[in-house]
Amino acid sequence: MLQRATTSPPPTAAEAAIEPVIQASRGTIESASARVVRAAGGPARYRAIFDVVPPDESTAPIELRMFLRSAGQPVTETWLYHWSPPPPSDRKLY
Repeated sequence: MLQRATTSPPPTAAEAAIEPVIQASRGTIESASARVVRAAGGPARYRAIFDVVPPDESTAPIELRMFLRSAGQPVTETWLYHWSPPPPSDRKLY
């Protein structure tokens, strides 16, 4: 028996006001966004999406920090990540 896919309701005004705050030790951040993700019957969760553009051909690590905020106030913990860019020959631009 096939089950019908359920669709999530649109985000509330508060959910839509969530924004990512992202810092990189070097390079730039592009195309940053945060989206609400709901599991059936579960609480709202968020997914942050962004691109890191290294400033040069170096493979030296880049420190990333990110948190979500709403109305100028943080609403999540701060996520920290140590990212090592791939060699220039393996980088793909989309």
